[in-house]
Amino acid sequence: MNGHREGQRFRPGHPSWPSSHIPTMSPSGWVHYWTDSFRRTRAAVDAAARVNLSVLAWTVPQHVAEVLNAEFAGGFIGHEEDEVDLVVRVDRERQKSASLCHASQAIPTSVLWRRLELLGHHEHLRYIRR
Repeated sequence: MNGHREGQRFRPGHPSWPSSHIPTMSPSGWVHYWTDSFRRTRAAVDAAARVNLSVLAWTVPQHVAEVLNAEFAGGFIGHEEDEVDLVVRVDRERQKSASLCHASQAIPTSVLWRRLELLGHHEHLRYIRR
């Protein structure tokens, strides 16, 4: 894969997050069907273009998208390994705790929980603007 930073922790606003990058949702991938995500992604890309910043978008590997599509009859679009620019190790505990506060995601049989199970402790990102 291209430029993986295995084990490096990134958090926007944290000193370790590259100040030259804006994180956003992928215009394809696991959130492609959310209209709000399209709008946020477009806004991030437009804002980045004005100040010449790169934009990294979260995505899922192709094999994860295939499993989610088979199990949930979804329209997930994944990316092959050579289309993923960064893979970062993450701690899921805070994310899981936060999801328990959201009624539609608190169910362990939800798409979110299955996606987290398939991804393990790794998130996948790709450049949508360099």
